[in-house]
Amino acid sequence: AAQYYAYSTGKKLYRTRNFAIPGQTTAAMLAHYAAEIAPQFSVSYSKNIYVIDEVRNDIYFGATAAAAIATLTSLVSAAQATGFTVIVNNLRFSNYVGNTGRTETQYNTEINSASILITANAFGADYIVEPNNPALWQLNASNATIAAAIADTDWFADGTHGTPAYYNSQGQQEAIQALNVI
Repeated sequence: AAQYYAYSTGKKLYRTRNFAIPGQTTAAMLAHYAAEIAPQFSVSYSKNIYVIDEVRNDIYFGATAAAAIATLTSLVSAAQATGFTVIVNNLRFSNYVGNTGRTETQYNTEINSASILITANAFGADYIVEPNNPALWQLNASNATIAAAIADTDWFADGTHGTPAYYNSQGQQEAIQALNVI
């Protein structure tokens, strides 16, 4: 179930709700968008911002980068039609565990392809947040570089999911790159 959070930047009070479900694909998020996320939009809020951190699980479960981005396009369109300002986080390193029916190199190639497509923003998000920490992402990194990065327990709790430092870094990137502009 989603959880509510309230936090203050010192200037504004924000109400947030996290809909993240471990292992969820973008298609699953899209399937329950109308019932769970769209009702969170309110004209009484000065800003209605929807941050999407999707696509990796799609590729993990076998989708191509193009297919994953097509589903992301539908999710972004649905959110914008509701009235949300949409921010999409670009990809970060994560663990390849061999469950995708691909080799590690094929998996990482699809992740890189998806990252390039997210940067291009052909799906029309309002903002794209690009990772700027080389400990969390480097386009076309070698398998060895990725393995070393996800082994760093300062950033990665289990090789895939981040530590508090990871999510703080991501939140700072969002604040710097997108939220101050909105």
